[in-house]
Amino acid sequence: MFRRPSLPTHFPELLTKTFEAAVKSGDLIYTESTQESATDNGVDVRYTFAPALAKKPTKDDNNGDEKTEKPKFNPFEKPDPKLMLVPDFGDYSLVLNKFAIVPNHFMCISKKVIPQTAPLTPNDLEYSYAALQAAQSDGAKYIGFFNCGPNSGASVDHKHIQFIELPKDFTPFPESVIKAKGRDYKPGQQPLSSEKVPFAHFIVPWEAEWAEEDAKADNDTEVAIEDPVAEELGFKFSTVLSRVLTELRVNDAPSISYNVVFTDKWVMAVPRSKESYKDISVNATGTVGLLLAKSQEQLDIFKEETPLKVLTELGFVKPEEEEHPEYDY
Repeated sequence: MFRRPSLPTHFPELLTKTFEAAVKSGDLIYTESTQESATDNGVDVRYTFAPALAKKPTKDDNNGDEKTEKPKFNPFEKPDPKLMLVPDFGDYSLVLNKFAIVPNHFMCISKKVIPQTAPLTPNDLEYSYAALQAAQSDGAKYIGFFNCGPNSGASVDHKHIQFIELPKDFTPFPESVIKAKGRDYKPGQQPLSSEKVPFAHFIVPWEAEWAEEDAKADNDTEVAIEDPVAEELGFKFSTVLSRVLTELRVNDAPSISYNVVFTDKWVMAVPRSKESYKDISVNATGTVGLLLAKSQEQLDIFKEETPLKVLTELGFVKPEEEEHPEYDY
């Protein structure tokens, strides 16, 4: 019988306790940052200024030395025990991020060494969804995010999905899209988007509970669905991924690179053309308006150039609704 993956009810307490212990022992690098709220064309933006993160290893630091043939360093192959939250969560482990951008920043890491360029599977999505739900308590709302490809902002080539708590007074723009249009969305139709956002992005509503209810109510199916939640999440993800791949193809993108961001209500995918803007690396969190600056110069660039302009430069101009109406993948 189908059983959804689950975590203990005290997972939020475990998350906080392990984070605080790792900070105290020095096994996790975290420094208080300053934050500033803003808007750009009616879109909520949050600037986080964290100069200490300039010490975080880059993608190039994790690559081997070609001259000495030094092997690539993979920090996720054997995670630090002091950062471990849940060692056995199906095919995954839940681990704290050693270089936290906010308190309780954690990850869902595949136990097997799978490249970060591999697309998310229904199993990846189901377990990540369950981890996100388990982390939420007392009004704390989390987002999950996945950076795929050389231009996505990923720094470690081992499949991992990350999670951070959203600022309590911050509303990512996909949330507004879902509130306005989500109820009218029909499975299989083109993904939703925001009129306020100029870069290509694709949003669909999803909710794991729907899958189980729909599976029980569907008396027409002749083949039993082994895992309705994984199938539902996988189908919704394939909807946005198809549009991303089409957008990359029609724009002759140099690589398959994209960001995925999700909550327990929606998932968004954003195709990427570049990894950085004026040497500022931006990952998936940036696509919803959570912009991280590691120096005053970077912060000034975000403000002067404007976030939506920067994000459009890193991705692609949003296509008109009549463009590319059919999926190519």
